[in-house]
Amino acid sequence: MHTNPFPTRLSKGDFFPRAETHPYYIVAPSYVRTSAGIRVLHTLGHLLNSRGYFAYMASPKCGPYQLNRHLTPEAIQSHFDRKLTPIVIYPEVLSGNPYGAPCVVRFLGNFPGFLGGDKSYPDSELIFGYSAELLAGLDQRHQKNVLFLPASDINVFHPPTRPVTRKGACYYAGKYKSVHGGKTFPITNGAIEIRRDPPGVQTQEEIAEIFWRSEVFYCYENSALSLEAVLCGCPTVLLPNKHFKTIIARDEVGRFGMAWGTDPKEVEFAKKTVDLAYPNYLKLFDQFATQLDHFIEVTQDAARKAEYREVIKKVILPYEPVEYHLLREAEREQRGEEWVEPQPKAAEETPEEAAPPKPKSEWEIALLVAKQVVTEVGLSGLTRKTFKAFREGGLKTVWARMIAIYRRMTAPPI
Repeated sequence: MHTNPFPTRLSKGDFFPRAETHPYYIVAPSYVRTSAGIRVLHTLGHLLNSRGYFAYMASPKCGPYQLNRHLTPEAIQSHFDRKLTPIVIYPEVLSGNPYGAPCVVRFLGNFPGFLGGDKSYPDSELIFGYSAELLAGLDQRHQKNVLFLPASDINVFHPPTRPVTRKGACYYAGKYKSVHGGKTFPITNGAIEIRRDPPGVQTQEEIAEIFWRSEVFYCYENSALSLEAVLCGCPTVLLPNKHFKTIIARDEVGRFGMAWGTDPKEVEFAKKTVDLAYPNYLKLFDQFATQLDHFIEVTQDAARKAEYREVIKKVILPYEPVEYHLLREAEREQRGEEWVEPQPKAAEETPEEAAPPKPKSEWEIALLVAKQVVTEVGLSGLTRKTFKAFREGGLKTVWARMIAIYRRMTAPPI
């Protein structure tokens, strides 16, 4: 069993809630295990809560983290009444400051603007990056703000525990194809494709099994899969292209087991050093504990200095499900109407009459989905996804995929 070594250093204060610290509101899409960026945001909330701080997820689904809690209007009001300034954490794919928060942290999981969002940020924002590479072009005051959270699960991705015979290759080109419309290279013809999206998406355990059986893994983009492959003892060959020109976490995870391009010397280096990748990765957990201490110190200090004069409003973001009761409550407040407790459902009321209102037309659904996709992959990504679906099956396929996304958006929180 490969135990997850997340930081467990405890002091006497860790046994009790830190009642007077400022809360964290982490804005993130629903938890999905296929996105390392989303996993990092949800794990950050979990780890802040485990430290005794109060972190809330502004997200439809919190995933498997038991300590994470949903952000509610009641929590927001309570913090305002107690003069606790929220630290709102936005991912780089989300533009602006939609909550109107007085204390903003921008967390860069990728290069600014690469997958959507703004390309530059106001001086008032604190900027933290998943790696030093992502902070390289920013102001000097942000250079120490690295928060490399090890998001690859070593209970799944680890060296094989039984004898294996490696044969053939596998590859990943998820966003390279779906967002950028890239064409794969001949070197990956006939290789097993690891898929991020349906159809044919594999579980983490299935992906680990593929890595244990493969001689080499080819990757067309920055992806946690390149690290997860080497953790499983499978050398990774990174395939540079016009959308993939540098390694995001080069300074953090190193190059053990990885080749930059297909040069024979690079590939030979990857094969010779792949066994060093796993023990090197384990060291990153202690490193992250120190980085998290720095993150907490900097953000709490910023919140203490911020002026929180007007309670912020939780807005419904494009990737959130339509929370009808919250929307109606907000609309009532704007009109100055008093809250009226909902009455029990009348006996003659049908289920259809009692159900929350839903979009009345296909165009409303299309608009909601378009906003969601633009938030995730930008306008160019929406265009590419639409044309790709149209080429594969015309308008019928486009609509089917829109409905699938809409169902994911409106699924109830878990």
